[in-house]
Amino acid sequence: VPKHYKFGVLNVKEGQSTEETWFSNTGLSDDLVKFLEIMGEKIELKGYQGYAAGLDTKTGESGSISYRSSWKGTDIMFHVAPLMPLQNNDKQHVFRKKHIGNDIVSIIFIEGNQSFNPKAIRSQFLHVYIVIK
Repeated sequence: VPKHYKFGVLNVKEGQSTEETWFSNTGLSDDLVKFLEIMGEKIELKGYQGYAAGLDTKTGESGSISYRSSWKGTDIMFHVAPLMPLQNNDKQHVFRKKHIGNDIVSIIFIEGNQSFNPKAIRSQFLHVYIVIK
C-alpha cells in the first residue's frame, strides 16, 4: 500500500464548462479556503521537507503555498490549480495540467450552480472525480 498520495483540486465557477476555463482560475474563494482548511493544512512550499508530490520546494516554480494532509501514516499533497502559477500565453495550461492531469483523483469544487462534466478534461490518468457542491 502506498504511503504517499496526490490529489488534484480544481474550482469550477459559474458559467465555466471547459477544462481551459477551469485550469485558468486564480485565487481562492472564501468557501474554497474553508474547504481546503478542512482537508489539510496550508504549507509554504519553499523549503518544505515532506512529501511534495512533484511540486517545486526550492525555486517557487510551483507557487508559494499548497495544502497537505496525513491520515493513518499516509501523506497526501493537494495540487491546487489556482495556487499554481498561471502563464497567460499558455491556453492549455500545460504546467497546471502536468500535475493535476497526472493525478488519479481530482476534487472538483463547484462554486455556484454550474454543472461538471468529467469528459471535458482530457487525461489518461484521472479516474476519480470527487465533486463538492
